[in-house]
Formats: sequence, C-alpha cells, structure tokens
Amino acid sequence: MLRLCRGCILGASLLLPVFGVTPALAADVPDVAIVGLHQAGLDLDRQEELTRQLLILMKASGKVRGLTAPQVAGTVTGREKIVLEEGLLGPGRAKLKAAQDLYNQAQPDAAISLLGESVFQLERAFPGTASVEDLWTAHLYRGSANLQLGVDGAEAFEAAVALAPDRSPDPAKFPPDVVSEYDAARERLQSMPTHLTVNVTSAVPVVVDGVGRGAAPARAEGLLPGVHHVVVAGYKGSRGYQRLVIKPPEAPAPPEDGLEEEVPTPAPAVPSEIPELAIDVVLEEPFLGTPGASRRERSAQTASLYRALGTRASDVEYVLLGGVDGENLYLQLYHAPSDAFSRPVEVPYQEWADDEVVAAVPLLLNLIGKDGTLVSTDDTTVPLDIGANSALASLLLDPPTPVAIRDGGSGDGGKKRGGLILGIVAGAAVVGLAGGGAYLATRGDGGGSTTTTGTTTGTPVLSSGTIVVDF
Repeated sequence: MLRLCRGCILGASLLLPVFGVTPALAADVPDVAIVGLHQAGLDLDRQEELTRQLLILMKASGKVRGLTAPQVAGTVTGREKIVLEEGLLGPGRAKLKAAQDLYNQAQPDAAISLLGESVFQLERAFPGTASVEDLWTAHLYRGSANLQLGVDGAEAFEAAVALAPDRSPDPAKFPPDVVSEYDAARERLQSMPTHLTVNVTSAVPVVVDGVGRGAAPARAEGLLPGVHHVVVAGYKGSRGYQRLVIKPPEAPAPPEDGLEEEVPTPAPAVPSEIPELAIDVVLEEPFLGTPGASRRERSAQTASLYRALGTRASDVEYVLLGGVDGENLYLQLYHAPSDAFSRPVEVPYQEWADDEVVAAVPLLLNLIGKDGTLVSTDDTTVPLDIGANSALASLLLDPPTPVAIRDGGSGDGGKKRGGLILGIVAGAAVVGLAGGGAYLATRGDGGGSTTTTGTTTGTPVLSSGTIVVDF
C-alpha cells in the first residue's frame, strides 16, 4: 500500500518523463474515453467541465488522448440497450442463474435464499432498464421452490402475475401443481384490477412493467394487485422512476366470538366500478439504478456495468472508472481484451471529488506499461453508486450524435493500429485518478476501426492492494 500527499501527486506529474512516461507521437498514443464521475449532485455541466480538464491534461502528457462523449457514443452505437441490460441486470441474473441450478438439482431450500437476493438486485436496475422478464422468472422459481418444500407459493406466484398477467409457466419445465397454482393466483388477482394514470410535467414516454403506455399523462388499465415499476424518460437521459405497490381490497372482518352472521341473499350482480389511481412521477438528472446496500453489492454492480460497457464498445481496450464511496474517491481501469481490472487507487476528498481526479491523473498514467497492458491487476472492483453518474447515464440513455474518433477536433489525425487504450471506472479500483466516469480506449487505422480480441502480450500479474493517497 502506497500513501502519498497532495504535493507528492502534483510533483509526480513533473517527474513522469524520469520514470519512463515520455511523450509519444499523437498517432501512437492510446485513447481514453471519458464518461463521467460517480458522485451524487455532480450535474452534467460540471461533468463536462471535468471532461474538458482531463482532455487538456491527457493531451499535454503526450501519453494518452482523451475521447469526448460523442466520440465514445460512436463506439457503442446501436448497443446501448445491450450494455444497460447486461450491465445493470448482471448481478441479479447471476444470482438467478445460480438459484435455477440449485432448483434443478433438487435443492429448493438453498435456491429460495438466492432467489430472494436476485429479486432485490434486479429491482435495483430501474430506471436504466425497464425489463421485467428476469424479475418475473425469479418470482416464478421462488413460488415453485416453496411448493417443493411444502410451503405455500401463492405470494411469489401473485408477484409474478402482477408483473406480466399474460405470461404462464412452461408446462415442459414445471410440474402440474406449479402450473395449476400459478393459474389460481392469476384468477384471484384478475378479479381486482386497477386503472393507473401516470402524470409527468411534460409529455414524455411512460413505461409500466416493461410495456410502453404512450406519452404522459399515460394510462395503464387493468393493473393487478402487487408491485409495479413505472419508468418515465425525458430529455438528455433524464429519468423518473417509481416502485408502486397496489394492495388488494381489504376482506371483510370475520365475525366476533366465532359466531356466524346471517348473510342476506345477494342482489343480482352489478358490474362494480374499477378503482382509479393516479400518481405523479418527477423527472430527475439522468441515473441508471439504485446502489447496493453493501460495499460488496456496489462493487458487483460496478464490475457488471463497466465490463458490459468495455466488452460491447467496439475497438475499446480500456475503460476508466472513478467515483466516491463514503469519504474516499476510488479510481480503476478495466482492460477488455484480458477481462481484468487494474489495481485500485483510493484518494480522500472534500466536498467535490473532481478536483482530486484531475490532481491524481499522473498516477493513473503510470498504471499502463510500455507494452500497453496493465502493470498490475486486482480481483476486486471499486464500490461505486451506479445511480450517481449523470454523464454516463446520459450517454447510454440518450446518446449524443456520434462523432468519429479521428474527427473529434483534437487535430491529432488517425491512430496507428496497436495503440493502447485507457479507461476509468468509478469507484475504487484501478484508475487512480480519473475522478469519476468511464473512459473508453478505442483505436483504428487509416482504413477503419478494428476490434481487438483475445489476450494481449505481456499479461499482467495478478496482485492485490490499494494505493491510498492522503491530502
């Protein structure tokens, strides 16, 4: 563990040439995609100013070249939804897959615990994704596992029915008692529908349980008792989200003292009026989801999000992440070709972390070896708040007009193939200084871009440890 002072960091930037970080021709240097810092309250204007400072600093170093959001957008064009679903649903899907394996191995008791964790994590993926398919599957398996243990599975089945009333369990995969209990749950809930109106301050698209309901004020008819997920989408990736619980009508109280009350003969049935419900959803700064409750959960979310971004962005070698957790700023790099995260850097900060990011960039540059690979790696990822990077959320939810890397206005011209790419991942792992956003490295030759796959030469040695920088 290395402990440095602010003066040491600033001084290090002047000593970079002494330690082999010599300026290179612009055509040979790797690209760094800059996509924001994970810190609540850091709005898009401040994120853009941070990007501007990092672009200037990186170009002045002669070792790397920064990419703006429009340039990064060009590397993921058409794959933004895939990045969001893989990145945000990844932790919950992993729990669901493990639970399904246990269920298929006749271990329903062990599966139930994982299924509960899966539901909890999948719900944290809203509003970055509005998909409920995995959530429905988790509820279905939870109800089936309960039946295998001789426990009532009605609550789990009703949760699944409320999300997707038209879906049914596959009789080829589930036993008859599961199918019949599920159908019974649906029949109970279908007698208690509610009509929902979603109001927003502007006529933006509304999605309820993964189904588009038109522009606000939007109406969703026939929602059944249970948990529902309302997502609204606004300008530049602004989002609104509400987890709505519709409760069934209260059943009549039982007679006191166990005495049966005389029930009058019912009158001819008259169609009852379906309850109407209206909610107001507020648009907020762009955000992708809800952070995990523990450092381990936040670390898993960060790893999933940036791994999806790095592997789905064409021609990208490195992703830069950075952000705050507690009293510290964390920085890290993700190397897509080797699927490895760099050693994390931990930096104390006060109020806003973007200043510390800029000051720490020289340390970040030292994490890249002469052969373009990470000089050290770690098997942990920094614990970032996935809902606190407005720049990254805006990039993925409402991408800017893509700009080719060589046309980004840097004046550097094209890059030679084989240049290193560097990135930052919010949190506390690798970058060492990129205060907060994800940086993507992309490269291409004169004839177009080329995706690098496989393992690069000089595979970094796995090592653990954290660099702590005191100010």
